[in-house]
Amino acid sequence: MMPTSIPDNSTNMSPMEAAIAAIELLEPGEPFTYTAIAHAHGVNRVTLAQRHKHSQVSRKARAIKQQKLDPQQELELVQYIKGLTRRALPPTREMIQNFASQVAKEPIKEYHIDAWHTYNIDKKGFMIGITGRSKQVFSKAI
Repeated sequence: MMPTSIPDNSTNMSPMEAAIAAIELLEPGEPFTYTAIAHAHGVNRVTLAQRHKHSQVSRKARAIKQQKLDPQQELELVQYIKGLTRRALPPTREMIQNFASQVAKEPIKEYHIDAWHTYNIDKKGFMIGITGRSKQVFSKAI
């Protein structure tokens, strides 16, 4: 008999993770169909087969693999930016790149910042042109 569900201790699993776990609970050589397990867990059959065969990874796993900094290193970088902003010394992209390279212990050649992470500040007293053409990064919270 083919199990199509897994034990109740998996409440934190996504449906896809639960379906893959159900496949892995099968005895070696025990017949199963991706269609039956996908239907039982409400997931796409093709995606289930690809994930089970490790030919496709989740977006989250792919994003983590592409990151140069781990979450702790990212936190250090954020604290660095906030610290400089508090002292009225907004860091340039080059300063951030140098700090990130030191934290990552490897050179970071390009630091792609998405447009939606860029903020425009227009405050009275902000002296435009004093810093030349360099761009500064500010903490939004401060």
